[in-house]
Amino acid sequence: TGIPAEGHKVAIQAVSEGQLTTGQRYGNIYHFLFEFAPDGRIRRMAEHLDSARVGPLLKALGLIR
Repeated sequence: TGIPAEGHKVAIQAVSEGQLTTGQRYGNIYHFLFEFAPDGRIRRMAEHLDSARVGPLLKALGLIR
């Protein structure tokens, strides 16, 4: 949904939607932050997602109570 960049940092805002093999629909909102070294290689990367959307899915799959 957006890719702002400043200096050696690039942020990616993304949305996913899909259907699991169980037939259940799942979607989430993500934020990725990449930090690049001067030679262009990735130095650091972080991923964040909306945990409120993951909880019900994990419960439905029996992975948490």
